[in-house]
This record gives sequence, C-alpha cells and structure tokens, in this order.
Amino acid sequence: AFFACGSNLMADVQMVHCVQCASTAMRLLPTVGAFFACGSAVVMPRGLSEPGGTPVVVATGFAWAENMVCESVATATNGTLWVAENLRGELWSVSFNESTKNWSQSLHMSRNLSRVAGLAFSRRSGELLALLQPPTGNCVLASVDKTVPDRITRIVATLPRTCLGDGLALDDTGAMVYIANEGTFVPGNGRVYAVNITTGKQREVINHGVTATDGAYFEPISRKVYVSEFMASAVLEIDPASGAVTRLAGPHGVLGIDDFTVQWEGAAGPVMYGSSMDNGKAFRWGLRNSSGELWATGITSPTSVRPGCAGLGLGGWFVTEGGSLSSKTTSRRVLYYPPTSTMV
Repeated sequence: AFFACGSNLMADVQMVHCVQCASTAMRLLPTVGAFFACGSAVVMPRGLSEPGGTPVVVATGFAWAENMVCESVATATNGTLWVAENLRGELWSVSFNESTKNWSQSLHMSRNLSRVAGLAFSRRSGELLALLQPPTGNCVLASVDKTVPDRITRIVATLPRTCLGDGLALDDTGAMVYIANEGTFVPGNGRVYAVNITTGKQREVINHGVTATDGAYFEPISRKVYVSEFMASAVLEIDPASGAVTRLAGPHGVLGIDDFTVQWEGAAGPVMYGSSMDNGKAFRWGLRNSSGELWATGITSPTSVRPGCAGLGLGGWFVTEGGSLSSKTTSRRVLYYPPTSTMV
C-alpha cells in the first residue's frame, strides 16, 4: 500500500509542486480502491504459486528505484547492476564481492538531473545508455561513463518531449533502442520512439492511441519489441520490420505493468517476467498462451524485474521498489530472488 488507510490521495498530490510527483499520483488513480480498502487483501488467482525462496536485499535507501540493467558478459565472474533512482535523478551501481559474499552499492551519478529513467547496456559497444531528464528542456538519451562518476561521454539523441519513468529497450545487433514515453499519463498521449544509437536518428513508432507507455523490452529471437501500458495493465507487441502492433491484455491478478523482462522459453515462446506495481507482486506470463502466475508478493510498489546475470545472481531475478511521492524516502529496496521451483 502506498498510503495508510484514511489518507487523502488528492491532498497528498496538492502538497507536491512538481510534474513528476503529480504524474506519479496518476499511476495510483486506476486502482485507488485497492489501496484504501482497510484490511483487504488481493486474492491470488487459483492455481498460482508463491515463491519458494526468501529475497535478499542487495541495495536500499531509494525513494523510487525505477529501472535497472546488468552490465555483464556471459563469461564474466563479476558484474555491476545499474539502478536508476527516478525521483531523485540519481544512478547507482550495485555489486557483489565474491570473497566476502556481501553486496555493496555506490552512488555513481547525482548531477543536476530531475530524473534518471530507462537503462540499457550494449555488449557490442560496452556503453551504458540512460534516459536523463535535465531540470529544463527535453529528455536526452546519453552514454554514461561507467568509471568516472557524474560524467556523460556523449549525447546520443534528444527526444521531442520530457520523460518520467520511460522504459528503454536495446536491439544490440541492430544498434537501435526503443523508448516507451509515458506522456504524463494523459489518455492517448503515450509515445514509442526508435533511435539509432550510432547516428542518433530517431522516429516515432507509435504516436497515438496509447496511454502511459512505460516499460520496454526487445526480445532478440522473435525480434519483437514489447511495451507496457501501465494504467491498462496491457502490453503492446511491436514488429519493427512490418510495423504491426498487437495489444495483449495482462493476466488476471496483475495491476499496473511497469518494467519487465521477456525471455524466449522454447515451445512456450516469449514469457514475460514483470512487476504488478499496484498490488505489490511480481508475475510470470506466457504471452502466447496467456497463462500467468504470481511468484512474489509483499513487495512495496515493484517497478522493475530483471534477470540475474553472470557474476550477479545468475539464474535469479532482481526486483526494484518505488512508489514514494517524497524524494526524502529511503525505505525502497532492490531485491534478489534466487531460482525457485515456481520460476521455470
């Protein structure tokens, strides 16, 4: 729950004098009844299972941890999990010490930014790409120096509008990124952009008829781009080659699809592992057969789900927490869920 029972949502919004926090509140409106029903609980759909393992807290101190990406290659014995603190405009690194078996975190970027949103790591170029919102002007897609704090190595492109928690999907072989722009949650104002990260050339992939386009992921086997519509708990399947767009309704029990991962799982085809932000759960959804299961519960406003990678929890899943309206909040975490029998 975002607010204690009896609190006034609109009063909280009126106390905040920034576009981001007002837009944050807009995320809550579709399911506000679920939050203010004192003592009520979201019922797990029949046949779905709870996780078998206890999550590990790998980083904390966040107000709204929104997006993350693992910097690693298949043969690496160590790696870095990059995490965007969206509300405070920060970028954090999270690492694991194999000798001490301890996780550590470090503030990497805290320059004058309103927000840090989508993240992507290119194995082809070794670049860490990030969507950055300066205090004035529009959102920029930038390459961030992974070694020197607070340094941007190049501006790849400047978008025609600002960004909030926008998702970033990378097609590394095609040197293209796809950006899901939320459009301040105004109905029909969502956008999806494609940007060539070599030339900076950009184009609109979707420019009408979608709302609160949030998470984005490129699945390399099918070569499809997936974009979530947060408020509708739906997903857009985009074929960049043909331009075809298919809208998929989310499975029962999922409320507010934020950021996610799509993996190709053999005969099952594309399977989504995502965050159900409005009821504190993480889910697994077979996009071809519409089967779903909730595999983690009791999370505070989960915002993103990403797989573990070489050197950083290979085989498990990372989940970020967000949802605060105050940048002074420090209780949101990054969780790691080890592999369990419910995650196949």
